[in-house]
Amino acid sequence: MGKIYAILSKKGGVGKTTVVINLGAAFAERGQKVLLVDVDPQNSLYLGIGLYKERIDRGSFDILLKNVKPEEVIRETPYRNIEVIPSGPVTPYLEWRISSVSKNLDRLKNWLDYTGVKDRYDYILIDTPPTFNSITGSAVVASDAVMITVQSEPLAYRTLPAVFVFLRDIKEKLKPSLRVLGIIINMYDGREELMVQTARVLEEKYKNIPFKTRIPKDLNIAEALAYGKPVIFHEPGSAGARAFRLLAKEIKARETVLEQVIKR
Repeated sequence: MGKIYAILSKKGGVGKTTVVINLGAAFAERGQKVLLVDVDPQNSLYLGIGLYKERIDRGSFDILLKNVKPEEVIRETPYRNIEVIPSGPVTPYLEWRISSVSKNLDRLKNWLDYTGVKDRYDYILIDTPPTFNSITGSAVVASDAVMITVQSEPLAYRTLPAVFVFLRDIKEKLKPSLRVLGIIINMYDGREELMVQTARVLEEKYKNIPFKTRIPKDLNIAEALAYGKPVIFHEPGSAGARAFRLLAKEIKARETVLEQVIKR
């Protein structure tokens, strides 16, 4: 049975989709089968994985609104072991319909479970919008745990309390088993004193939650995204590629600890 992780951020522009794509690639490189699910109306994940030329007929919003078969929404990508569900053709009306119907909060979870999709993959990573509504809530409810993406700068750091309040509400009311696997510090530059200080504050305030691996500011990551490629396949020896491999390894180590905690 695969592990499902929603990747969250309360602030746009922190590289959340980039993290989803490249972390998925790091797992895929290790021989694990990965499904990337986009529930962000911007549909950036689909473009970033190199499928911008393909027409999108259906996607995750169809899962949230009606019954669809896996083969109707799951797309192959150019990369071995990686498949994707785009958000699909999205209009403000569709967003409103989903956001206004609270019963959709468990619809994605039920679809992944009852269609057997969860059993086909080692990892399912869900890219969420930078807003906390029922779309994001449905991704969290479907997940075994969540990861939070943040930049090491004050504006992004100050959004974290709101993220934890949102997660606490879901844990208390809908999913008692919910866990935060970790905080991913993205676009990090150790030469910038403000970033160094902010990362230190993050680690002091949130103790062992931030991952030790920090994803660096690396032009190769941005360039790879522009070509619709994970950096691991675009520049395998780059600092960015090495960081995502280390992050995948650290996540695997935390999963073992998490399983031990759940068993107690």
